[in-house]
Amino acid sequence: MAGKEAVVFILDTFPSMNSPYPKDSESTRLSQAKRAVINAIADQSWRSKTHECGCIVLKTGLTHHHMAVMDGIDDENALGYYFRKVARGKKVHVDLDDEVHFPNLIEFDLNRITPQTLRAISHVCSTSDESNADVMQGDLCDGLIVAADALYQRTNGKKFKRKIVLFTD
Repeated sequence: MAGKEAVVFILDTFPSMNSPYPKDSESTRLSQAKRAVINAIADQSWRSKTHECGCIVLKTGLTHHHMAVMDGIDDENALGYYFRKVARGKKVHVDLDDEVHFPNLIEFDLNRITPQTLRAISHVCSTSDESNADVMQGDLCDGLIVAADALYQRTNGKKFKRKIVLFTD
């Protein structure tokens, strides 16, 4: 039997991910990355029931991860609802405390993936535009720190093969 695996996928939503991919197509880099993440998670789930997967989304405009949980966002359905509102062009403003560590990151918990999690990942969209993306916190370094801590918290002292996979351009 193959060993247990714990994988955290990091999905970048920087506005450049909205560029067509491949060129001259209707598909974007972000849509291709979401499809790859969902397929990888589904593959992990099918290979073994002991594998665990999580996903961190960068530059979201909303903070929800194991180091800083925001009020009102308590499950994947609420996160999917947030991205559906943003995709329809509605602005969603959430006040952050000054003490929040690693803002603008969303984490889909490292555990056995549910259909709701996959649906929420499929609704992920870029929430910032080119004008504020460079100053918005929640970059790759923050995502790596949150991902590494999630892997450590979940698998410390257990025999897991640990991986972090980044999807960006």
